[in-house]
Amino acid sequence: MPRRKKTAATQRCRRLTNQFPRWSPSGEQIAFESNRLGPYTLWTINSDGTGIQQVLSTFSRMPSWHPSGKVMLYVTAPPGETQGNEVYTLDLPTGATSRITWKDGAKRQPLYSPDGSMVIYQFSRCGPEVWIANPDGTDAKQLTTKGGVDPAWSPDGTHIVYTRWNIQNNDPENGVLWILEIETGEEARLTTKWPNTCP
Repeated sequence: MPRRKKTAATQRCRRLTNQFPRWSPSGEQIAFESNRLGPYTLWTINSDGTGIQQVLSTFSRMPSWHPSGKVMLYVTAPPGETQGNEVYTLDLPTGATSRITWKDGAKRQPLYSPDGSMVIYQFSRCGPEVWIANPDGTDAKQLTTKGGVDPAWSPDGTHIVYTRWNIQNNDPENGVLWILEIETGEEARLTTKWPNTCP
């Protein structure tokens, strides 16, 4: 069967991506990142598909709502720096932005706690780990120690769930879900380990 010839139109369509959707606390809007105008930027759309609008015109990714619905977390590359994305806040009523992380290394997937009192994010230097901080980025602490990606809060904000992922070695526990208690640091494995390390 002959392969379908690519045209300029189909190539443009395939490059267009809308991803990392996040419901607003009210359920009325969805925030997401899109490259529809070039570099990835932040957008919102009403949950019925109307009212799409760009909320930040500079490079920005991975939005996350504050429980108030008035602030978002996101990641972007700071001007003039080459060490990876940092976490910023966006005040939706005013459009003001503020950087809250400063350590060298790429940041991903920032999330407010259910009450907005804490922030977690994935931080990669020698490998990805989950960190926690105050909403302004102060008192940042590492939560995981054996590799952590894709964190999510429990509804009461006392625990997180994450995927263990150690890029330094082919760990049999890579891809396994763990729950971590914020106050004590105690962890519990949710899913089964691989039977053996893959070759």
